[in-house]
Amino acid sequence: MKKILKITGTLLLGLLTALILLSLTLFFMTKGDYSVPNTVENDPSIPHIEIDNVVFHAESFGNDTN
Repeated sequence: MKKILKITGTLLLGLLTALILLSLTLFFMTKGDYSVPNTVENDPSIPHIEIDNVVFHAESFGNDTN
């Protein structure tokens, strides 16, 4: 019984270690500086509406007569 628990514990510890290493590897592979497009706060030319002094991005699609 102790042997089964020891093997199970070793396998779980190995799996946990592999998962942590995989997570760290993927994190460092995707780490970088990514540009984020401006929002209406920084670019007032973007279509927007203001509700209760809060500015929201707004864009309509479709026929304006409906």
